[in-house]
Amino acid sequence: VDVVMGAETGSGKTLAYLLPTFHKVLQAKRNEDPNDEAMQWQKYPRAIVLVPNRDLCEQAARMADAISAALPQENLNLDEEEYVDPPVTVMALSGSDKEWPFRPRLPAPDILVCTPKLLRQFVRDLQLF
Repeated sequence: VDVVMGAETGSGKTLAYLLPTFHKVLQAKRNEDPNDEAMQWQKYPRAIVLVPNRDLCEQAARMADAISAALPQENLNLDEEEYVDPPVTVMALSGSDKEWPFRPRLPAPDILVCTPKLLRQFVRDLQLF
């Protein structure tokens, strides 16, 4: 879904696009087959959030991290000190990353927040389209 928004600061624009994004990502994760070999590591994000500059990139990623942290961890019987991956992973990339950073040891996040300039570089290098 393509959306362009404008409104006052603090009016909820970031939530307005992040909440439906989280909904779609969670639906996709719920419907995937954990035994599918193609999903052994995630080469590409499930969703990309484009923001115009580095400051908004960091701001949107912080909001997405807060949403992810608030999601319930289902069926967990863990000690309090044991780390659990969040249900939805988020990463912000802005700046001068020169190559696609995701590898088997660093799988792509569920949601990637980045600038158009950075995404353009990756699209060209990876020949995604």
